[in-house]
Amino acid sequence: MRVTEELRTAIEGLDGLQNDISAVEIRLATVNKPGPSNFDWKTFQTEAPAKGPKGAPKDSNLQPFLSSAAFSQLPQLNLLVLRSYECEWSSNGFSRGLHLLPSFVYDPTARGGDGGWTMNQKGARLRRKMGQLKWEVLYQRQNEWFYYGTYQCVGCSSVTTGESEMRELGSVGTKGQTHKSLTLDTVVVHKDQVAPIVLDFISALCNDGLLALDLWGLERIGFNQSFNASLRTHKKALQQMSSKPKKRSKSGRSDDGGPPQKKQKVKS
Repeated sequence: MRVTEELRTAIEGLDGLQNDISAVEIRLATVNKPGPSNFDWKTFQTEAPAKGPKGAPKDSNLQPFLSSAAFSQLPQLNLLVLRSYECEWSSNGFSRGLHLLPSFVYDPTARGGDGGWTMNQKGARLRRKMGQLKWEVLYQRQNEWFYYGTYQCVGCSSVTTGESEMRELGSVGTKGQTHKSLTLDTVVVHKDQVAPIVLDFISALCNDGLLALDLWGLERIGFNQSFNASLRTHKKALQQMSSKPKKRSKSGRSDDGGPPQKKQKVKS
């Protein structure tokens, strides 16, 4: 009887110790999780990614869906729209990539209309939900749009935009060449309201690599099949609408609400 009690006590002690170990492991995993201060973008881009999400097609099988003008017809999801100059994909494919954003942008409406540099709100949106929010990534290649899957932002690192840094960034991505992402179009908002002399100065900053660039690590964690099907359905519907001839009512009015068309007399 006494031996049984001692064994029960020992087992309970081991269970408690196991729970403590599990709690420590969870805490360490949280502390060591890549974040804004310790995110190693070089390792992130070059190391072999984890097994891809279930149901995700091969990168080579991704198909374009529709033009950006139809985004308003899509389901309400957390969409992250990327253009080719805003992203550097891993050399291992689309399972990982870096979203490139200037740390600060020039806004002529800031400081009561005097103009000034402000924190990039696109980056601020990612930072607020770091590691929590899931993003459905839509990516533009040339003139076509693709759905790449569900991604999570896992960390951020900042670099300067000098020639050597941009060459290194390109060497660990899919381009394999010097990458130049900071231009007036990405650094200046409301560009039409900025004086030419100010634009020339900012352009020189871009060319000389004096501005900071944030690298946001994106990792694919899923593939929304229903969302992808919705995109494909929209494409099919748009194609049918564009190819279907417009019918006319008995009054001669077209289906698009245009004015009635007069019948032309046929000469005998």
